[in-house]
Amino acid sequence: MNQEQKLAQLAAEQMEARRKAPPIACSQERHVHLELHWELDAEGAVALFGLSREPIILTPEQWERLFEHCEEIREFLGQHASNPPRFWEDG
Repeated sequence: MNQEQKLAQLAAEQMEARRKAPPIACSQERHVHLELHWELDAEGAVALFGLSREPIILTPEQWERLFEHCEEIREFLGQHASNPPRFWEDG
């Protein structure tokens, strides 16, 4: 199974889990899910929902590039944890 097939399978599993999860009504009378979930769009990109208002949409190749730098990102966040930007405090 290649990477695109794995991502498509993951997206399908996440969509199924999302359908089964009970929605939580927010103050704006719309349904939101508190967990992260993925969807595969018509062009083959993977959309990640649950981190912010808008989804993060990347192609499988872009996700792979991001995954290659996970340790660097963790190190960067660790170095800046003592002085986070103000927007980090809103979460």
